[in-house]
Amino acid sequence: MQNNVFQKSVIMIGLVAATLWMYSCSDESIKADDVNFGFEYFPITSTKTLIYVSDSIIYDGSPNRVDTFRGYIREKIGESIILPNGQIVNKVERSFKRDLADPWVRTNTWTTYIENTKGVRIEENIPLIKLVFPFKKGTKWNGNALMDDKIEIKAGGQTFKMYEDWKYEVLNDEASFTINGVSYPSVVVTNVKDSSIFELRDVQETYAKDLGLVSKSMRIYLGDGSLPNEKWEKKASKGFRHTLRLIDIR
Repeated sequence: MQNNVFQKSVIMIGLVAATLWMYSCSDESIKADDVNFGFEYFPITSTKTLIYVSDSIIYDGSPNRVDTFRGYIREKIGESIILPNGQIVNKVERSFKRDLADPWVRTNTWTTYIENTKGVRIEENIPLIKLVFPFKKGTKWNGNALMDDKIEIKAGGQTFKMYEDWKYEVLNDEASFTINGVSYPSVVVTNVKDSSIFELRDVQETYAKDLGLVSKSMRIYLGDGSLPNEKWEKKASKGFRHTLRLIDIR
């Protein structure tokens, strides 16, 4: 009797599985090959060398004291390595120079990888989930899930909890970025956009198909709340503004 019940159960499971299989193969089903996940917007292997112009303005807390910096950053994806946790990542070899006529100086190495539906960059030992796949306008995620968002970052002699309460969202999945006369489909992501009379956190990045990151804008400002109607560029007592833009591909 038990054998008959077991056999009937196996047959029933088989029928259900067959039904699901036939449904998945119907004309109305979506094939995996038909889904555009968008991995090409976050390349982790590439022969391209990307050159960015970097501009920074730092408020160090002194009255009317502002420091400005311009430089150039070169990035090239290098070999694969295995992290202590077993994760396979690709190196991002980074170089810097102050002026275009200067020689490149190797500065540091970041890493990048895609794990399932997450595109991750480890920047200064801070892992950030930059993109998720597939994405569309309005897609939201916790990009700081792999790190402590209370970590303090130093800039201009001041420390900030820069990553606190970031909320990542795709603002535009039909943007474009033009460089060297070629227009690339792009996606615009906000990492955080939060303000009060005491602080402003506004970070936005753009990723282009087959290129990856092509532009970035960061505004992290703090004030005493005494000038609520003034622009942050005038009332910030400390903080910084940083922009990065791709200017050449080699």
